[in-house]
Order: sequence, then C-alpha cells, then structure tokens
Amino acid sequence: MLKKILKFTLAIIFIICFGIFANYFRYRFIPLVAVENHEEISFKDIEGYTDQLSYQLFDTIKVSISAKKRGKAYITKLTKEIKVVDSFSVKETNQKYNDSLSEFGCKWSVTQSIILDSKYTPGYYTIHYKSNAMSSYSHFIIENRSASRIAVLAPLSTWVAYNNWGGKSLYKNYFEAKTVYKVSSKRPFEDPINKAESNIAEFFIKNYNAALFPDYYLESHLNLLKDYDIIVLAYHCEYFTEDMYNNLTKLVEKDNKSLLSLGGNQIYWKTKWNSDYTVMECRKDLTSFGNAMFDYGGMWRHHFGRSEHHLLGVRFTKSGMHSYAPYQVRKPNHWIFKNLKVDEQTIFGVTGVNELPLSGDETDKIVAQKHNMTLLAKGLNCNEQNNDYKSIESNCNKNAGADFVIIENKDHNILSTGAIESGAGLGLDEVFTGMIMNFIEHTLSTKK
Repeated sequence: MLKKILKFTLAIIFIICFGIFANYFRYRFIPLVAVENHEEISFKDIEGYTDQLSYQLFDTIKVSISAKKRGKAYITKLTKEIKVVDSFSVKETNQKYNDSLSEFGCKWSVTQSIILDSKYTPGYYTIHYKSNAMSSYSHFIIENRSASRIAVLAPLSTWVAYNNWGGKSLYKNYFEAKTVYKVSSKRPFEDPINKAESNIAEFFIKNYNAALFPDYYLESHLNLLKDYDIIVLAYHCEYFTEDMYNNLTKLVEKDNKSLLSLGGNQIYWKTKWNSDYTVMECRKDLTSFGNAMFDYGGMWRHHFGRSEHHLLGVRFTKSGMHSYAPYQVRKPNHWIFKNLKVDEQTIFGVTGVNELPLSGDETDKIVAQKHNMTLLAKGLNCNEQNNDYKSIESNCNKNAGADFVIIENKDHNILSTGAIESGAGLGLDEVFTGMIMNFIEHTLSTKK
C-alpha cells in the first residue's frame, strides 16, 4: 500500500513539474499573436496579385485585380535606380472579398496576362498599382537558370509569412485572439520589398551571373540545386519546411556544397507548404501539423539537435534587435581579408543601400564555438539605437551585434554574416563586398 501511495505521489509531482516546465517553455519561447482592430482593415482603390511568386523568362504572368477606380499599373525591376519595364491600364473591376482571403487566397478572376518577353531580365520585380490617391503592390521574381556555380535562394516563404493583407499574417490577426496557422501567396502585398534583399540578387546576377530561385526549391527542385557549388541564403530565409532543412543539410554535409548565409535569423520557424506552394502552414504554438502527434511546429530550435546554429554556426537572439551598427574586424590575418588592408581596429559596414549600418535589424550570435569556426568580425550594436560605434571594447553591450563567422571544412565552407541588413552593403561597402568576393574566389578555386 505504501509503495502505491509513493508511486501516486511521485506521479503527481512529475505532472506538476512537467506542467510548470511546459508553461515556462511556452511563454519563454512562443511569441504572442498581435490582435488588431477588425475595423482597421482597409482595402485600396486598386489591388492585385500574380498567380505565382516566381517565373522563368517567356512565362505568362496572370494578374488578378480588384479596382474600385480606374488607374495604372507599373511593372518595375528593383535595382538601385528602380526601373519601369512595362505598364498597363486598369479598368474598374469588382471581385469578391471574405474573411479567409489571407489564409486560402483570393480566388479572383484573371484580369491581365503579361508575357515575360525580351525586355525582362532575371531579378526582383514589383507591380505598382496606382489610382489618383492610393497605391498598392504585388511582387515576383524572374528566375535566372544560368550555368553559374552560385545559386541565390530568394526568401519567398518569408514574403508570405509577413504579409498582413486581408487581415491575417503569421504575426497579426485582425479578427480574433487566435494563432494564424495558414497564409496564402495568392493575395496582394501590404508592403514594398526591402532594398537590401533585392540588392543581393542584383549583385550576384551582375557579377557572377548567379542562378536565382525561390527558397522552397530546396524542397521541390533539389536536383537543380545540386549543379551549384555555393548556395546563398539571401536576406531573411526564416521559414523552412523539414524537407528544405534536410535537403540543405545534405547539400552541405554530403554533397560538399558551400553555404553563404547572407542575412540573419535564418531557418527559424518550421513550416509546411501545400502541393502547389500557394499556402504555407506554420504552427508557432507547438501544435501538430495534421493528425501527426510527433510532427509538431514551433521553432527549429524546439526540435532536438535541429537548432539552426548546428548548420550556420550562429542563431538569432533578441539582443540588439532593430538596432543598426557597423562591424569591427576581429581576425585581420584571415584569408577572407586578402588585399583589403584591415587590422583589428578597422570598422566597416557603416552604410548600405538603405543608408543604415550593416549589422542590423535582427542579429545572430555564436551559441557553441566549433574547432573549425573563426569569428571574422563583430557588430557594434547596442540594445538601443544611439550607438557611438567606437569599438568592441567600449561598446555598451558586447553581444548585441552580429557574429560574422566562417566554418572551414576540407571540401566546403560556411560563411554567416549574422545580420538581416548585411546584404545592403554588397557593391557599396568595400570591405564587406571584398570579404564576400574573397570567400567566393577561395571556395571555387579549391573545388575540383
């Protein structure tokens, strides 16, 4: 009898302890969903979306537009100058609206077809819809299926996750205090594309004729990516399916592809796409996908042995979030600084295409030092915006800035810049650009 009472008591203690831990775990690691006012949802005079987010040259884009008024649409290529490539008139068109547009797509009728003829070239594009008083956007990329040795992965999954149009995103819910699980690509976009992101594609295509693909090609077109020696995670590849993560790991660790993580907060949330890559599911509250008990969501660091730092060498922390600062050199004799004339006092990355320092927005840091890892440079971020950028020794918070690291292996290398904003410096900052180009030259020269 005593043994039964003891077992029962231990079971109760275990359940209580597990509950306390689970509650701590939930509130420590799971973000709250922002609930906004339903009445604040507003629709523009003209809004539209494309049937896909990624195309090849000479494909036909099908555009679906809802227009309360007449207007004009301008197709612009996102370069440093923003070039208008094409335009068309918009007539008044009524389309249906409902509360599920954000999650399952608009399903509007097609109002315009555009052939991507010879005046288009690979890169980032926006269709800018304008009436007399308002403007709105839709975005897409044109792939560059080149014979280059470098493939750039555009973070289209992140586009879909952050888009609030229609009242829901993976960050906001204008209808109810409830986690949003699904978001659709078939809807207009609320915001323009950040210049730092489009700058990455422009730089690599211009200088290396690099391939440009959607990030989810890691899942759907793995064999295509096996033809390239360097894979670039551009800007903010935050949302990754299990197949995307597994396949990227295989490309690096088994196929000896080198990896350039040119951004920050990469491979963060676990997701799933539907079969045609138009609806993405993410369960930030750690609930399960479908009916699979052990196929749960959350961050990748919630999955044993799958934290992003195991592959990238660094991972995101909130320290220094939304602050901006330059980097300071930490290992000036490393080959990545070849011909750049730097020392341990050199500060670089003071400004990029957004006129902001490069260690910024969100920053990643080293979690566990590896024997083959080198800290090349460190961001001088404070937790506040008013940073004087003097040096690491005098900085207000020595671990708020990005860790710019390299992991060197016999047959491949991994370079992580550690900051979302870092790609804004390509082609503008001499040291940062030189480091990236030295990494590419060194890596490709050692490949058979």
